[in-house]
Amino acid sequence: GAIQYVTTQPADEFAARFSTTVGDYRRFNVSGAADMPLSSTLLTKVTVAKVTRDGYLPSVSVNNAFGSQDDLVARLDVLWKPVDDFKARLIIEENDIGTNGNPSTIWQLSQACVLPQPNLTCLYNGAGLKVDQRWVFGPTQQWLTAGNYDGPELYTDATNYKALLNYEINADWELAELAGYRTVHSESFEDFTSIPYRMFEGENTNRIEEWTSETQLLFHGERLTGTTGLYDYSDHRRWRRNNWFGNELKSDVDPADNVAANAYLTSLLV
Repeated sequence: GAIQYVTTQPADEFAARFSTTVGDYRRFNVSGAADMPLSSTLLTKVTVAKVTRDGYLPSVSVNNAFGSQDDLVARLDVLWKPVDDFKARLIIEENDIGTNGNPSTIWQLSQACVLPQPNLTCLYNGAGLKVDQRWVFGPTQQWLTAGNYDGPELYTDATNYKALLNYEINADWELAELAGYRTVHSESFEDFTSIPYRMFEGENTNRIEEWTSETQLLFHGERLTGTTGLYDYSDHRRWRRNNWFGNELKSDVDPADNVAANAYLTSLLV
């Protein structure tokens, strides 16, 4: 199945709504919407929401708790109804989503690491890398991570423009035109190992532009309804992914290199 969100159109009378939520980890959400008709034929609505929360997964490597939320949504909705059988709607929306890092911790380790054992080194996910037991928080159900990302805030910024035109030909037929343009900029970072080494990390940079257009012919009968039309979609994507992986730590390469790498990491644990 699919879930479709349909925003209500601007109302022809002034109205305002406001809500707020507070919670753990300094959670504070506030949102509001106001219908502001400029005339009997030109209606507007403004919606703004701000969602913030501190991170909830503390790190033992850096002074940070990952999983924070810092989101802002703003929308301007304009509806023009010059005559009864025609209306035009323009929606401009801005979404800014931010976080201080991915809340992940070590989980897939050898069975010998399920129970806490002091000074035990474990094999990470079948590779030859030994991981100090101090960082094994998943199997021992500790709400901690050893990830050490301490960079700038990660974000996704999206701007949307939508235009909708509706013309009622008669009581049974309606013609609709829909067009949209969206830009997305994002910077993301993943620490796939959740240990204090730069062993397996990924950084994504995305720049996306999307265009859509659709023409619909709708029929509304007493016992039968139908829609037919044409749809077009195009996009332009600039995408970059940087992965860092210590290949010398994998057991399927030169065993001598693997031993040397483990000796180096073991020396860091002293």
